[in-house]
Amino acid sequence: MPGGDWDETSILETANRLRVNVDVLVIALRREGRIDDDAVARFKGLKVPRTDKVDPELPSSLSGAGRAFKIELLRRGLSTHYARLCFDAYDRKLVSRVGSQR
Repeated sequence: MPGGDWDETSILETANRLRVNVDVLVIALRREGRIDDDAVARFKGLKVPRTDKVDPELPSSLSGAGRAFKIELLRRGLSTHYARLCFDAYDRKLVSRVGSQR
């Protein structure tokens, strides 16, 4: 909402869409001159309601079975982000593949 009027709703929606903490967004907006000190005081400490948060690991496009599988992987600590980091490290030859020695 560059150059527009910021209110609680637009701050919460933007923070949620960008997947950042509201305070981080408020600091950035102040630094860029998009809001003043009074707005910083009004918006700092706002929280995106848990029910509104977007979980990038569990998109709504997942089927029921896909969601259950993904939840189990996350329970074991295997997020998409972590898997990408591992594959990237392997591609860059920072880690090696350890195979079975049977």
